[in-house]
Amino acid sequence: MNNGGGSNAVVYILFMTNNGTVASYQTLFSNGKNLGPTLPTYSFFGSALANLGDIYGDGFIVLAVGAKGYTDTITQTPTGMVLLYSLDHNGTVRWYKTYSKDSAPYSLSTLQV
Repeated sequence: MNNGGGSNAVVYILFMTNNGTVASYQTLFSNGKNLGPTLPTYSFFGSALANLGDIYGDGFIVLAVGAKGYTDTITQTPTGMVLLYSLDHNGTVRWYKTYSKDSAPYSLSTLQV
């Protein structure tokens, strides 16, 4: 993650060689690039990351990305957000889902994926 700011926060996905050097990388942006949402400034996109693995059984991994500073743009309520990204084998985004405190019928404590 770089700087946690709004329009330029980035998560880098590194693909490593067997000797530990970077072979290539892919980026996830907080400004709508790479089939992702555009988040408000200071959402802290990338403040948490988790590889959830192939949770859908389709051969593709799902990456959870936190945005702990996300504030709902309508209610101006700070809620935080979790974004799930399905990635193909070279790290390209296939689809994404967003979950926040107000993501009915889900809550962050009972998130169903």
